[in-house]
Amino acid sequence: KNGSFKEISKGRIIGSIGLGISLSIILIGFMFKFLILPGSAEMLIIGSVYLIIISCIAALIFIVKYHGKSTFYTSNFKRIIPILLIGIFSYLLPTDTLIDIRYRNRPEYAEQLKKSLKYPSNEQILNEEELESRSNELNN
Repeated sequence: KNGSFKEISKGRIIGSIGLGISLSIILIGFMFKFLILPGSAEMLIIGSVYLIIISCIAALIFIVKYHGKSTFYTSNFKRIIPILLIGIFSYLLPTDTLIDIRYRNRPEYAEQLKKSLKYPSNEQILNEEELESRSNELNN
Protein backbone atom coordinates (compact mmCIF):
# COMPACT_ATOMS: atom_id res chain seq x y z
CA LYS A 1 0.00 0.00 0.00
CA ASN A 2 1.10 3.55 -0.61
CA GLY A 3 0.75 4.53 3.03
CA SER A 4 3.16 1.90 4.35
CA PHE A 5 6.18 3.53 2.64
CA LYS A 6 5.12 7.14 3.17
CA GLU A 7 7.46 7.87 6.08
CA ILE A 8 10.47 6.04 4.61
CA SER A 9 12.82 8.13 2.47
CA LYS A 10 13.64 7.15 -1.10
CA GLY A 11 17.30 6.82 -0.14
CA ARG A 12 16.52 4.19 2.49
CA ILE A 13 14.35 2.24 0.05
CA ILE A 14 17.04 2.30 -2.65
CA GLY A 15 19.73 1.42 -0.10
CA SER A 16 17.69 -1.47 1.26
CA ILE A 17 17.10 -2.84 -2.22
CA GLY A 18 20.83 -2.55 -3.03
CA LEU A 19 21.70 -4.19 0.27
CA GLY A 20 19.33 -7.08 -0.42
CA ILE A 21 20.72 -7.61 -3.90
CA SER A 22 24.34 -7.60 -2.73
CA LEU A 23 23.61 -9.95 0.19
CA SER A 24 21.81 -12.37 -2.13
CA ILE A 25 24.67 -12.29 -4.67
CA ILE A 26 27.14 -13.18 -1.92
CA LEU A 27 24.97 -16.02 -0.60
CA ILE A 28 24.39 -17.45 -4.07
CA GLY A 29 28.13 -17.18 -4.77
CA PHE A 30 28.78 -19.04 -1.50
CA MET A 31 26.41 -21.80 -2.54
CA PHE A 32 28.04 -22.01 -5.98
CA LYS A 33 31.45 -22.28 -4.29
CA PHE A 34 30.21 -24.97 -1.91
CA LEU A 35 28.72 -26.97 -4.81
CA ILE A 36 31.91 -26.45 -6.88
CA LEU A 37 30.11 -24.72 -9.73
CA PRO A 38 31.71 -22.21 -12.09
CA GLY A 39 31.10 -18.50 -11.55
CA SER A 40 31.34 -18.50 -7.77
CA ALA A 41 34.44 -16.29 -7.60
CA GLU A 42 32.86 -13.64 -9.81
CA MET A 43 29.67 -13.58 -7.75
CA LEU A 44 31.59 -13.34 -4.50
CA ILE A 45 33.75 -10.47 -5.77
CA ILE A 46 30.83 -8.51 -7.24
CA GLY A 47 28.65 -9.01 -4.17
CA SER A 48 31.45 -8.15 -1.73
CA VAL A 49 32.53 -5.00 -3.56
CA TYR A 50 28.92 -3.85 -3.90
CA LEU A 51 28.32 -4.58 -0.21
CA ILE A 52 31.44 -2.67 0.84
CA ILE A 53 30.32 0.37 -1.19
CA ILE A 54 26.84 0.26 0.36
CA SER A 55 28.34 -0.20 3.83
CA CYS A 56 30.62 2.83 3.44
CA ILE A 57 27.72 5.01 2.34
CA ALA A 58 25.54 3.71 5.18
CA ALA A 59 28.31 4.23 7.74
CA LEU A 60 28.84 7.79 6.55
CA ILE A 61 25.11 8.58 6.84
CA PHE A 62 24.93 6.78 10.19
CA ILE A 63 27.77 8.85 11.65
CA VAL A 64 27.09 12.25 10.08
CA LYS A 65 23.31 12.41 10.02
CA TYR A 66 22.24 10.24 12.93
CA HIS A 67 25.35 10.57 15.18
CA GLY A 68 25.45 6.81 15.76
CA LYS A 69 21.86 6.52 17.01
CA SER A 70 19.68 4.75 14.48
CA THR A 71 18.21 1.28 14.86
CA PHE A 72 17.74 1.01 11.08
CA TYR A 73 21.46 1.27 10.36
CA THR A 74 22.45 -0.77 13.41
CA SER A 75 20.29 -3.69 12.31
CA ASN A 76 21.67 -3.43 8.77
CA PHE A 77 25.26 -3.56 10.03
CA LYS A 78 24.37 -6.70 12.01
CA ARG A 79 23.40 -8.32 8.68
CA ILE A 80 26.24 -6.88 6.63
CA ILE A 81 29.23 -7.93 8.75
CA PRO A 82 28.61 -11.72 8.96
CA ILE A 83 27.60 -12.05 5.31
CA LEU A 84 30.61 -10.02 4.19
CA LEU A 85 32.89 -12.26 6.26
CA ILE A 86 31.27 -15.35 4.72
CA GLY A 87 31.80 -13.90 1.25
CA ILE A 88 35.45 -13.04 1.81
CA PHE A 89 36.21 -16.34 3.54
CA SER A 90 34.57 -18.42 0.83
CA TYR A 91 36.35 -16.43 -1.90
CA LEU A 92 39.72 -17.07 -0.24
CA LEU A 93 38.98 -20.77 0.38
CA PRO A 94 40.63 -22.80 -2.39
CA THR A 95 38.38 -25.08 -4.42
CA ASP A 96 40.90 -27.90 -4.02
CA THR A 97 40.38 -27.79 -0.26
CA LEU A 98 36.63 -28.11 -0.71
CA ILE A 99 37.12 -31.05 -3.05
CA ASP A 100 39.49 -32.75 -0.59
CA ILE A 101 36.98 -32.33 2.24
CA ARG A 102 33.95 -33.33 0.22
CA TYR A 103 35.52 -36.39 -1.41
CA ARG A 104 37.87 -37.46 1.39
CA ASN A 105 36.72 -41.09 1.02
CA ARG A 106 37.28 -41.05 -2.74
CA PRO A 107 40.76 -39.59 -3.34
CA GLU A 108 41.01 -40.89 -6.93
CA TYR A 109 37.83 -39.11 -7.88
CA ALA A 110 38.97 -35.96 -6.08
CA GLU A 111 42.18 -35.86 -8.13
CA GLN A 112 40.28 -36.41 -11.38
CA LEU A 113 37.82 -33.67 -10.48
CA LYS A 114 40.68 -31.24 -9.73
CA LYS A 115 42.23 -32.04 -13.11
CA SER A 116 38.92 -31.57 -14.93
CA LEU A 117 38.38 -28.20 -13.24
CA LYS A 118 41.92 -27.11 -14.04
CA TYR A 119 41.68 -28.14 -17.72
CA PRO A 120 37.99 -27.85 -18.67
CA SER A 121 38.62 -28.05 -22.41
CA ASN A 122 40.62 -31.31 -22.27
CA GLU A 123 38.19 -34.03 -23.39
CA GLN A 124 40.37 -36.90 -22.19
CA ILE A 125 40.48 -35.61 -18.61
CA LEU A 126 36.73 -34.94 -18.63
CA ASN A 127 36.03 -38.48 -19.85
CA GLU A 128 38.30 -39.97 -17.18
CA GLU A 129 36.55 -37.91 -14.51
CA GLU A 130 33.16 -39.10 -15.71
CA LEU A 131 34.30 -42.75 -15.78
CA GLU A 132 35.73 -42.42 -12.26
CA SER A 133 32.46 -40.88 -11.09
CA ARG A 134 30.39 -43.69 -12.58
CA SER A 135 32.63 -46.42 -11.18
CA ASN A 136 32.35 -44.90 -7.71
CA GLU A 137 28.56 -44.72 -8.03
CA LEU A 138 28.44 -48.40 -8.92
CA ASN A 139 30.68 -49.34 -5.98
CA ASN A 140 28.54 -47.41 -3.47
